[in-house]
Amino acid sequence: MKNIWNKAKAAVVTEGRFPPVFTAVLLAILIAFNGIVYALTNYFGLYLYSKDMSSVALSDAPDEIFQKMAQQSRKVENLFCMSQEDVMRHDTGAFVHHTATQMAERYEDVVTVKYMNILTKVDSDMKNRSEEMEKYKETLAEGEVLRDTSVVFTYTSAAGQKSYRVLTDNTSAGFATFFMLDASGNALAYHGEEILTAMSVLTTAKAPKKAYFTQYHGEVVDVSMTTLLLCAGYNIDVLNLRDQDVPEDCDLLVISAPQTDFEKGSGVITEIERLKTYVQNGGHLFVSTHAYLKAPLKNLDQFLSENGISFIREDGITAIVKDTADSIPTDSYTLVASYADSDVYKVLAPRLADRGGVVLTETAALKVSGNAKPLLTASPAATLEANGKTVDRAGSYVLSAMSELQGGGDIVVIPSVYLTATDAMTSNSYSNRSFVYGMIETLYGGEDLPYGCRTVNLMTDVLENLTARAARIYSIVIFMIPTALAVCGFVLLRRRRNR
Repeated sequence: MKNIWNKAKAAVVTEGRFPPVFTAVLLAILIAFNGIVYALTNYFGLYLYSKDMSSVALSDAPDEIFQKMAQQSRKVENLFCMSQEDVMRHDTGAFVHHTATQMAERYEDVVTVKYMNILTKVDSDMKNRSEEMEKYKETLAEGEVLRDTSVVFTYTSAAGQKSYRVLTDNTSAGFATFFMLDASGNALAYHGEEILTAMSVLTTAKAPKKAYFTQYHGEVVDVSMTTLLLCAGYNIDVLNLRDQDVPEDCDLLVISAPQTDFEKGSGVITEIERLKTYVQNGGHLFVSTHAYLKAPLKNLDQFLSENGISFIREDGITAIVKDTADSIPTDSYTLVASYADSDVYKVLAPRLADRGGVVLTETAALKVSGNAKPLLTASPAATLEANGKTVDRAGSYVLSAMSELQGGGDIVVIPSVYLTATDAMTSNSYSNRSFVYGMIETLYGGEDLPYGCRTVNLMTDVLENLTARAARIYSIVIFMIPTALAVCGFVLLRRRRNR
């Protein structure tokens, strides 16, 4: 045993001290271990997050909303369906509980926090809530169930009437509504402040609005967009325009990045005709599109063009905006859009003192005419590229536009799927969320929207400055550096021993 120890010591100790190579190898191993832990956190999602709440501090953003509620004597109860001790130990529930109790302390005239054992149906005041639980369940959507990870919001009016909203999560993680998730279901960020503020407002509202997402054209119902609409007071549903007209209860119709065209024909009511009828009768239409579709959606494009919004193309290929002045990474295709002089910006301007513009990536450019007006623009240094070649250098391209119709309806177009992408929505540096809230307030009559609520990044601060693709590359590079150091250190150590 002593002989083995001496050999090991001789391998790493030279002249009574550790050689630089050994130190480099040790550091590389430690950094590599950190990278492995980070990768495991990415894979297992919520379960490895620390419950250190030092960064989950309540911002001042909700103050105006809760002060208004206090003046109107509106009180809201937040009910956790598990004991206080259990929710504080829960991986994800601890975040929600921390924010809820902070709100109860700051806005004590409006918010109270209670707890209930979902099995015994007895709450923290020893009150049996069996009858109320049946009313909670009536508010759930089809397929949802009341779980121990559900949170119930209750408003009691001056007349004693109660209204409820329930956030429940049928996944094993629990409390997922309060987190921003990536495509794999891992939590990128926690936005409980926004959700709790919005639910406090919506529980006291008369009735929720309804937003429909079209389907059967390859659309993706963006989770970040649906969560934002939830906070703005909308219930979400899907709509097949081939089989039915736009329902009368539709307050907002969303076409989210379709891959195939909408039907247009004669002799029967088609999808395009239903869209025309909806907006001409005062409906609100929000359209986001892919910039890299191989074939343009001719029918949808014509419908938008007839209303003053069209895409800039070169030989049938959509032109992509490249902006070296306001780009984030060096590829210049991810840029920060500026606000056009519009009613939306007038609403946003007082709220954007400490925030940047709207971050977009791989976006097309628009032409506007008639009643259409720009909402977002690129810098004067921007150029257009199509098929890998620069086709225009005019700059100041329109990156989002709205068209007002005579019947009171309107159409908003954003030629990029990135506006409400999850990593854009997790950023506290850019104003993608506020921009959409501004549209909802200005165009769709939204009230008491949770502007500026703080989002806490759980994965990495890289999301504040890079796109998701660039962040992945950055993570790979960071992981490769210690790995390379470890390999080089091992090789040098072996060569040193073999002299």
